[in-house]
Amino acid sequence: MGFKSHLQVLGRSRRTVEVYSLAVERVLHSLNLDEVADVTPIDLAEWRRRRSAEAKPSTVNLEIGAMRQFFRWAVSYGLIASDPSSGLKQVPMEARLAPRWLDRPSQHRLIRAVQQGIQSASTDERRRKAVRDAAMVAVMLHAGLRVSEVCALDLGDVELSERKGRVTVRSGKRGKRRDVPLNRDARKAVTKWLAVSGADPGHLFAGMAGGHLTTRAVSFLVSAIARRAGVEASPHTLRHTFCHELVERGGVSLDKVALLAGHTTATGLPRIETTLRYTMPGSGELEKAVESIEW
Repeated sequence: MGFKSHLQVLGRSRRTVEVYSLAVERVLHSLNLDEVADVTPIDLAEWRRRRSAEAKPSTVNLEIGAMRQFFRWAVSYGLIASDPSSGLKQVPMEARLAPRWLDRPSQHRLIRAVQQGIQSASTDERRRKAVRDAAMVAVMLHAGLRVSEVCALDLGDVELSERKGRVTVRSGKRGKRRDVPLNRDARKAVTKWLAVSGADPGHLFAGMAGGHLTTRAVSFLVSAIARRAGVEASPHTLRHTFCHELVERGGVSLDKVALLAGHTTATGLPRIETTLRYTMPGSGELEKAVESIEW
């Protein structure tokens, strides 16, 4: 069994398989050794030192995680006698501010840009695309789905009625499944899309020519809408906004937010420490705090 197949058996997402495989290739190439069996702990320690000086801690730690998985697989299949990465420590992460989210005025501008896109569409095909984009923005902003989760949704994953609705995420992070209720705004946007979508048999949100959308394509269209609105936003920003709004405006407990966002342990329990990030003040809030004491 190859390394990619090993990751798939472990339940890793397609994106994780691709990212880890590329990371392993990159690290092994940089070590400039003839065989995997030639890699020693000191080689990896020196690579970590060099890499830490040129890349972000998050990037280095991702590559370390990939190498740990790779060498464990190599040992289990008898390719090497021992794991040289067993003592390899992750790089300390820099202290970070809370994730970026959109305040209410920015949300208003973004939603207005989405609605204007529908109203100004000059052809039926452009209007259909604008309605689809509006529905995707709605499930990220009002249901907190990750961009990969949005791309993976099937028609059967959405249940809608006049007064309630929900979306089932079957391919969440680390293969976890969860159900997320849809509020009125999300239900309205998705209902409009279903009315004009043409019901692609495989995906809820398909490309205009059929076939599933890529995460890159969705990220591009969100960025394009945000530029028209005069705000900075990505799919991740919309997800952060969802969590922040629940905590700060909705007064929702962190355990509920964790379950809605898919911040859970392997056993399905809420992972509160991840959700705590959304209670931290953002850079704008810190700026206002400092300005409040000026003369």
